[in-house]
Amino acid sequence: GWGGGCAGRAHSCWWGGTPYDEPVREAAASSGTEAKVHAETPQAIKRLRHCAFYGPVPIPIELFDHASLTVTSSLQEIVSNPLVRAKAIQALRRYALARIDNRENTLQVHRILQSLIRDGCGDEEKNELRRDVHLLLAAYDPGRPDTQSDWPRYAKLLAHAAPSRAVSSSEPQVRRLVMNLVRYLYAAGDYS
Repeated sequence: GWGGGCAGRAHSCWWGGTPYDEPVREAAASSGTEAKVHAETPQAIKRLRHCAFYGPVPIPIELFDHASLTVTSSLQEIVSNPLVRAKAIQALRRYALARIDNRENTLQVHRILQSLIRDGCGDEEKNELRRDVHLLLAAYDPGRPDTQSDWPRYAKLLAHAAPSRAVSSSEPQVRRLVMNLVRYLYAAGDYS
């Protein structure tokens, strides 16, 4: 499995400080974190797998609040039930699989863990996870890229749209998001 690397150890492995001597891949492979988390809160593993396809920057937790989306059944339970969402986030925090910032209402998965998770997925699963991520990003689009008060949200969307490869999606609402991100960049003066 993807393991969990340094879960259960000091947080400095993922979030700064001196890395451990043991290579990250060996630590991830030998860790029993995945089985522990799955046994306790299987929804946390599902959420973590999706988080691997966002950018390595903080993910707004409210992004997961869109229950009306046509997402896969593995994510539907998480987006449609606030209690399940909260339990999944608590498990990710408890096992040090994600950094949760309550003040900013974000979660962040380290880029190394994201890479390990992506490497452990087959092509079909990657496509399914990416599709869910794209739909969640599209649902978070306020639809007003020329409105300056919405630019902070567009900046957050942009940080995840490129790493998730949203531009490759054929879903109409995702295509609309990509066009709105281009309009936002243009309106904000970022012509490159």
